[in-house]
Amino acid sequence: MSIRLALLRSLKDDKDDKDSRQHQASKIQGQASESAFKKKVSKKENSTPSACVMSDSSRRVANLKSRTDINQETSTEVFKEKKIAVKESITNKKRRVLTAHGSSSIRVAILKSRSESRRLVEMNDEMLSEQSTQKKKEERCHVSAYGSSSLRVAILRSRQKVDEKSREPKARTKKRRKKFPVSPNQEKIDNEAIALMDQDCVAWDFVCSCGIAEKNYDDGVDMIQCRGCYTWQHDSCVVEMLRGHPLASRLGALRELRYLCFRCCAERYLMPGETTILYHEKISALEERKDIKGIKSKDLAQGISIYVRKDENFGDHKIVNEVLVRRVYEKPKIWFEIVPGEKWIDCGGHIGTFSALALASGAFVVAIEPCPQNFKLLQINGQANVQPHNSFRAINAAVLPQSTRSNTTLLYLHTTSTAFRHSVHISREEKGWIPITVHAIQLSQLIEQEQPTGVKIDVQGLERALVDSITNWGSVQKLVFEYDFEYEPSLPHFHAFIERLKHHFPIIYHPRLRATGQFIGFPNGVLVHALRGDITHQLPPDVIQFHKERWQLWYKHLESIQKRQVRSTLLAALNSRFPHSPHTHPSVLENHLEDDDDLNYTSSSSSDDDEPIIFSRCPDLRHSLSSSS
Repeated sequence: MSIRLALLRSLKDDKDDKDSRQHQASKIQGQASESAFKKKVSKKENSTPSACVMSDSSRRVANLKSRTDINQETSTEVFKEKKIAVKESITNKKRRVLTAHGSSSIRVAILKSRSESRRLVEMNDEMLSEQSTQKKKEERCHVSAYGSSSLRVAILRSRQKVDEKSREPKARTKKRRKKFPVSPNQEKIDNEAIALMDQDCVAWDFVCSCGIAEKNYDDGVDMIQCRGCYTWQHDSCVVEMLRGHPLASRLGALRELRYLCFRCCAERYLMPGETTILYHEKISALEERKDIKGIKSKDLAQGISIYVRKDENFGDHKIVNEVLVRRVYEKPKIWFEIVPGEKWIDCGGHIGTFSALALASGAFVVAIEPCPQNFKLLQINGQANVQPHNSFRAINAAVLPQSTRSNTTLLYLHTTSTAFRHSVHISREEKGWIPITVHAIQLSQLIEQEQPTGVKIDVQGLERALVDSITNWGSVQKLVFEYDFEYEPSLPHFHAFIERLKHHFPIIYHPRLRATGQFIGFPNGVLVHALRGDITHQLPPDVIQFHKERWQLWYKHLESIQKRQVRSTLLAALNSRFPHSPHTHPSVLENHLEDDDDLNYTSSSSSDDDEPIIFSRCPDLRHSLSSSS
C-alpha cells in the first residue's frame, strides 16, 4: 500500500508541475502581448501631432485593430513552430528507417512521408479555418461594441489589400499575353467598328453557320463579331464548331475582339494534330486561262476555294475533278444549271464540293452528311464559299426513305479509308465494315420544311429507295442523282425505275444503256438529270445568250485539253509499236496531226454528250448548241 501511495503522489506532483509550467508560459505570453500592445499605442500617440485630438470611436478602432494584428502575429508564429517541429520529426523518422532497415524499406518510408504530408495539409486547412472563425468573432464583437460603421471601414481596407495583391503580374498571364499579342492597329480597328455600330443608319450583316443570313438580325442570344469582315455570328455556334478542335482552348482570346471567321482566315481552323483530318491542301480558284497544260492544273470555277485531304486514299481530288472541273452535275444542253436565288438540298454532301459550286453560283444550300470526318470539311468548305446574299446550313445526319423510332441508324465505314464509299446500305455489314450510330432524317420531311428548287442525291446505294419513297415533290424543279449498279446491276429494273420517275419529271437525261442484261463496267454508276418541264420558254433571250456563250468557252477549253491528251497517247502508242520506223518519228507524226479536224478521238464522257430530249421541243436551239458542244 505504501508503494502505491508513493507512486500516486509522484504522478500528482508531476501533473501539478506541468500545470504550473503551462500557466507560467501563458502568463509570460500575455505579458509579452500587452507590452507589445503598449509599445504600439505609445508609438502611435507619439507620432500623432499634439494639435489634432482623436475621437473616442477612432481610438477604439485603432486599439482593436492593433490587438487583432498582435493576435494574428502570435498565431502565425505558433503555427510556424508547430510546422517546423512536425517536419523535423518526419526527417528523423526517415533517417531512423533508412539506418535500421536499409534501402529495401524505402517504399514504406515514402508511403509514411506521404501520409504525414497529408497531415501537414490538414493542419494548414485547420489553421485557415481557425483564422476565419477568429475574424468572424472579431467582427461580431466589433459590431456589438462600436457599431456597423467602423466595421465597414475595416472591411473596405481589407478589400483594398486583396485588390493590391491581385494586381501583381503572374506567370500565366504573361504566357497568355505572349501567345496572343495585340497589334498596334488593333485599337483603331476596334474603335472604328464600335463607331460604326453606334450609328443607327449603318446596318450590320449576320452570317452564321446555323443557316441564318440576314441584315440587322438580333434574336437576343450572345453574338461575336469577326475582326476582318465585321459580320456577326452566334457565340454558341462558334463553340459548337470548335468542339474537340485544338483551337477550342483559344476561345478566351477569340472573344476579346480577336475572332476571325472561316472566310477571313480559314487556315486558322485547319490545324494539324487531329485524329480525323490530319493534313489539308487548298486548291485555289483560278480565272479562265488559255495557257493551261494538261488537266492536272485543277482549274475550278471562278471564286471557289476547296480544302481537301492530301492522302489520295480518301479520293477527294477525284471528286473535285468530277464536280468542279468536268462539271458532271450541270447539263447546259437541257438547261440543267444552278441559277442564283435557287435553294438546293445536297444529300450526301461529302466534303462540300457540290455545295461550294452551288454557293458560288448564288444559291442557298442545305447539306446533309453522316460521316463525322467528312462533316468537318463540309462545314469548312461551306463557310469558305458562302456569300452575304445566300446561306449555308450543314446537318450531321443520314438521309433515309422512312423514319425510324429512335431517329438513328447505322453507318458502315470503309476499312481502307476511302471516305466517299461510306454507306447505310445493309450489304455493308456482310463485308466486315465498321458500323457507327448516326442521326437519321427523312427526305420527305426535308422537302416539306425547306421547299427547295433542286435536290442532289449521292448516298451510295439508297438513291432508288429515296426517290421511290417521295410521292409529292412540292417545289422541286430539278433532280440529279447517281444510280449505283453495285447493289442492283439489272438494266430492266433501271429502265422501269426511269419510267416511274417520268410521272413526276417528264424530261430525263442519262447515258444510253442496253435494255436487257446486266450493267458491267467501271464506274459502276450513272448520273441521271431530271427536270419538271421545258424551262427555256420561261427564260428571257438575254439569259439564254449569256449561258450559251459561257458554256461555249467552257467546252472549247475541255476539248483542247482532251485533244492534247489523245495526241500524246497516240504518239506514245505508235512509238512503242514501231520504234525504228522513219514514218513514226515524233516530228513526222506531229506534222500529220497538226490539224484538229483530222483527228478523230473519243472522250471518256462521250456517252454524256448524246442528243437530249429537249432538242425535240426546241428545234431553234439545235444548231447553236450543237456547234458549241
